[in-house]
Amino acid sequence: MEAYITVTYVDSVLGSDWASVAVPKERAVMLANLWLSTQNLQSFVTVPDAVKMAGIELVQLAVDDQLYQDTSTGVVSKRVKADSVEVETEYSQTDKGSSQRLKIALDLIAPFVMKQSLVSLIWKI
Repeated sequence: MEAYITVTYVDSVLGSDWASVAVPKERAVMLANLWLSTQNLQSFVTVPDAVKMAGIELVQLAVDDQLYQDTSTGVVSKRVKADSVEVETEYSQTDKGSSQRLKIALDLIAPFVMKQSLVSLIWKI
């Protein structure tokens, strides 16, 4: 896992009291770095400011326990009746919303995401 941001860096941007009891600083930074590490970012000698800013957004999501959200599932039932014809449908629905902070982070890192080439796709197959 790459270290795109550190606790010290986040403290310098957000102040020292940004963490919560449920999600301490070290865990929030680890989760943000983990998420960034899964995004196929190019290698950096020096991490660009935009990637660090994305890390700040991700840390705040992690502190709010929203970075790695569970999906909510449920059964939705629909019943339609017209005269003697009746149709009933039941299906499972998954709803995983995307937060504004996550969208901001994705937009910030977009220029640094490596595009998969045809050669790499063939190699994986």
